[in-house]
Amino acid sequence: MRRNIVVCSLLSSVFLIVASIFGGQRTEWKTYVNERWGYSIGYPADWAAKVTLENIGKPEKVVKQRVTFTAPSGEQVYVDVWVNESGLSLKDWIEANQKPVMDCSLGIPKESNGIIAGSPAFRLIEADSAQVLGRLFAILQHNNKVYRITWIRPNEAASKETYEKMVGSFKLR
Repeated sequence: MRRNIVVCSLLSSVFLIVASIFGGQRTEWKTYVNERWGYSIGYPADWAAKVTLENIGKPEKVVKQRVTFTAPSGEQVYVDVWVNESGLSLKDWIEANQKPVMDCSLGIPKESNGIIAGSPAFRLIEADSAQVLGRLFAILQHNNKVYRITWIRPNEAASKETYEKMVGSFKLR
């Protein structure tokens, strides 16, 4: 009896180790292509992709389109696109159009702090608050379009890995 308990305990431990190593990894991915706004992005095959906002003809500060990627668990990553009609640098555009609606705990850097799809990008963090869950932002500009990839982050490391893989797959067309 004691040996059975030890064997069961050992098997349970092995299962937990294997699950922790492979559980967060998704092997099948799809590619979402947005010809209208000139980008593509990879996402897990079991997630749904849907255009959830369309605001053509609205002022510059208003997002023109949002595509939301939703996991079966409900977590979301979305890609927003704006048109930078004023021709501002990316930093100045963020200061004018995003800073008022984002609570970035570390502030906005003076210069870009990343490269996405070969373009300088700003990676920003919004801390959790009583009103909202924290978010991660990756913002880049190509020609007159500004792209923001946002993750409303639950407290799961596997989710952050998925977000980073999605950001890394983002390509301009």
